[in-house]
Amino acid sequence: MSKRTLVAVGAACLIAGYLISCVPGFDPINPLIPKRPDRPVARLLARMAKLGLWVMVFAEPAPQRYPQPQYARMIECSNGVCHSEGW
Repeated sequence: MSKRTLVAVGAACLIAGYLISCVPGFDPINPLIPKRPDRPVARLLARMAKLGLWVMVFAEPAPQRYPQPQYARMIECSNGVCHSEGW
């Protein structure tokens, strides 16, 4: 790119930014998302869903503690090495 093209693109971006910011209702902090309309039913459903998720998290019962696993049979090993136990 030549310097002349780069300066022209930069100037075009500045002009476009200025023209966009002059539009009524433009929010410079969050320019791409329009202001949300007042939707009380959707807001109520969202709050109820969040509340339901919190209830599900804390209403879950505590995990049960299981006793130590018992082997089905006792294994007799010779020479201190048991090949049937695996890893």
